[in-house]
Amino acid sequence: WLGTLAQANEPRSVVLRSVVAMASSRLLRRCAVISLLLALLLACAPQTVLLLNRALVLSLALSPAVLLSPAAAASSTIQQCLFLPALRHALGRSAALTKWGQWAATRPDLVPPSVCEALSVLHAHAPAHAAAISRAEVEAATGASIEDYFDAWEDEPLASGSIGQVHLARLNGSAVAVKVRHPRVGAELEADFRLLELLARAVDSVP
Repeated sequence: WLGTLAQANEPRSVVLRSVVAMASSRLLRRCAVISLLLALLLACAPQTVLLLNRALVLSLALSPAVLLSPAAAASSTIQQCLFLPALRHALGRSAALTKWGQWAATRPDLVPPSVCEALSVLHAHAPAHAAAISRAEVEAATGASIEDYFDAWEDEPLASGSIGQVHLARLNGSAVAVKVRHPRVGAELEADFRLLELLARAVDSVP
């Protein structure tokens, strides 16, 4: 094709435009094929795609702690200032891993005391979701606005755990605590436990 253009003594600009057009056409075709394959994969195996996405999210969250672990073993300063905050942040990204962190914090016979102390924060101060999400969930459950249903409502959560967070409020003159589940926590728990099961099987298969 290029040889034909050259033999026809076409100007270089015409040849260049033709090359660009051909490359663009091929790129568009490849993108279309990739998009089609991804669409078919999502349609045929949506759970697989969701698991892969969740595995990527958790891998990125855990990577700082994993990379810092050799240095943390050699330096208590790095452990306290960098490794433990990174580990606590990573575990807080997953309800299942938060539960593991809460359990580990109660086992000084198995886990170093410094790690237990750092992970104990996860019992009541796991990452919280936005106040607007809590308001929307409660209003959907009660069928009324926060201001109309409660005498008073605190947007700042009293505590946040692996499954949900607690807001203080007043209802009919009495103090109450309202627990609101974190968004997508059910689906994420299911995905996390499936990933842990796959990991356990992979470890068991190693001789």
